[in-house]
Amino acid sequence: SDVCSSDLVTGTVTSYDIRYSTASITEGNWNSATQLTGEPAPQSAGSTEIFTVSGLAADTTYYFAIKTTDEIGNESGLSNLTAAVAAGDNIYYVSDSGTAGWVDCRSATSLSGTSACSPSTAMANVKAGDTVYFRGGSYYPPDVADPSFPSWYPNEHGTSGNPIIIKVYSGETATIYQPNTGAPIGVGQYDYSIWDGFTIVKTQTTEANSLYLCYLGDNNTIRNSEFIGNLATDTTNQVGVVLGSCGNSYIHNNIFRDFTATSNVNSGAMWLFDYSNAYVYNNDFYDSDNGVQTKDSM
Repeated sequence: SDVCSSDLVTGTVTSYDIRYSTASITEGNWNSATQLTGEPAPQSAGSTEIFTVSGLAADTTYYFAIKTTDEIGNESGLSNLTAAVAAGDNIYYVSDSGTAGWVDCRSATSLSGTSACSPSTAMANVKAGDTVYFRGGSYYPPDVADPSFPSWYPNEHGTSGNPIIIKVYSGETATIYQPNTGAPIGVGQYDYSIWDGFTIVKTQTTEANSLYLCYLGDNNTIRNSEFIGNLATDTTNQVGVVLGSCGNSYIHNNIFRDFTATSNVNSGAMWLFDYSNAYVYNNDFYDSDNGVQTKDSM
């Protein structure tokens, strides 16, 4: 930023007053901007100076401005304004061609292609408080040996204050296709995860598993996603979401379509069994044999 002493000719800058805000800073709101401490002593004109600000919220835009004081206490006017997005150690990027290691796919700016990591790398390493962005593309999870677990799920607990968030990057479409065996995404024995904004497509044409499976987890969410079934004539157990021994599950603002079969055996958008406190709201259902089927509750 451009700073100068108040008299512009003979004054010497002796101190900085650096402030920041999530709103653009003007003379009118300068006093309400957050004042920093520990600014460095001013160097001679033209010198490069570095000052690190910590404790900012990740993925948030902040505005910074400076005023200076000269040797007799005169304060300068407001400097030019600088805006920056705070880097977050907990922001990661996944792509359908990602090959990067976990550390390398962490970034304050978006990554894509091979610079991002694979979904499997993300699921193996994600921790409480992390956000994983899936870039637009087509995703094909591997088959699972044990269909009690989905193919991709976070291998760690989130917490109430720091859930694990897995979401589609803004303005893009990430489509996940069902593997030959098992559900493509969901929860496997862990708590506090959020899947957000995906398109999940059923490809199996025989008796099959769900598209989102929650198994032995609490306080997990699937939201803002579209589930697309398969209009096969020989399929039973056509289902989008299955809760199995899960508690406090949140299923909301999703679209379900084409969960139907000639036999109409256990076919529908959701299948809830061995569950407690399932919060299902603001979902739309189209061309499906059933909306929500409930079996046992814990």
